Amino acid sequence: MTLLSFLTIEIGMDPEIARIGDLLLTWHGVFTSVGIAAGVYLAVTLARRVNYLNDDEAYTVALIGVPCAIVGARLLYVMERWDEEFSGDFWHVFAVNEGGISVYGAVIGGLLGGLIYGWIRKFPIRRGLDLGSMGLLLGMAIGRIGDVINGEHIADPSDLPWAVEYTHINSPSFMLPPQHPAAAYDMFANLIILGAVYLLWS
Repeated sequence: MTLLSFLTIEIGMDPEIARIGDLLLTWHGVFTSVGIAAGVYLAVTLARRVNYLNDDEAYTVALIGVPCAIVGARLLYVMERWDEEFSGDFWHVFAVNEGGISVYGAVIGGLLGGLIYGWIRKFPIRRGLDLGSMGLLLGMAIGRIGDVINGEHIADPSDLPWAVEYTHINSPSFMLPPQHPAAAYDMFANLIILGAVYLLWS
């Protein structure tokens, strides 16, 4: 037994929490939902603090932005994998219950939806982008917790003390050597950027 076996962080949680009919509940989905709620709450709270928008207006922006983010997340995922997964079965595009989203598509879709609505309502766009960016960063950071648990983002092998090894058979990283916790790196980067943006904004 090597020293590495003592230092590696083992994650043995089942990525799949439960299946309800055709709906598969995973840790990724749970923390994505929690992240969205926390991000919206932070943005609305900050908007209230600086009298940017009242609560109804701020939550309406969120109600426009979040669905646009979901559509964008799925759309970019489909575009990136059209030849491999979707070209022969167009209706599979709508099988969102089977998973398959892109965080970058979510950012683009949510941003466009919020910008268009803000432009129509003549809200101060630059102030809104400041507030929205902080909510977005918090939401992405929390969402990455689910990625860390599930082992969906396969990274380069690592022998560092914080390398992770996935021991549950349902994990996409099962049976792979210890690897960098890439999703955790992204999570911490989002939190650091959030702190920096908040300090510059406040």
